[in-house]
Amino acid sequence: AEWMSACIEADKDDTDKIDIYLRECDRLNVKVHSPNVNESGTSTSVSGDGIIFLPLTSLKGVGSSVSSIIENAPYENLNDFVERSGCNKSLYVALAAGNALYSLCDNEEANEEYFLDFWLEYSKNKQKSKKSSSKINVDTNSMSLLEIRNLSKKKDESGSSLLSMLDDF
Repeated sequence: AEWMSACIEADKDDTDKIDIYLRECDRLNVKVHSPNVNESGTSTSVSGDGIIFLPLTSLKGVGSSVSSIIENAPYENLNDFVERSGCNKSLYVALAAGNALYSLCDNEEANEEYFLDFWLEYSKNKQKSKKSSSKINVDTNSMSLLEIRNLSKKKDESGSSLLSMLDDF
């Protein structure tokens, strides 16, 4: 597996040779997996159990911008990936199209549309939380406890869900 991995890496820009190497891996019963955000790096690699993982950079639309993805791996699920990877929408779409995200979901029927729907839903929820957290934009560091308590009561009366932690004082 190590030798075949080295051959694939050495000729990564020659698709004809890559096809030959992949057929040879198949003949030798060496498993070759598509890029995976938890296993792949910027070059072809071999896992501890002898499986060759193609690099994330082999995917169309993915370049050197994968460094933050690799640095923050492994990921537990899609939510964890989106929050910690530093991935933007176009990179996420390229990874989804290249099957690099399948290890992050339990849904065996997941397809590219599933991953796009997840991104849209995540983005929508993130925007909602940004809007709700930006409504309360007060610097409480320079306020006295009494001022904070009074502000808290005003916010509660206006229907806000601000916690009144200081009401006991």
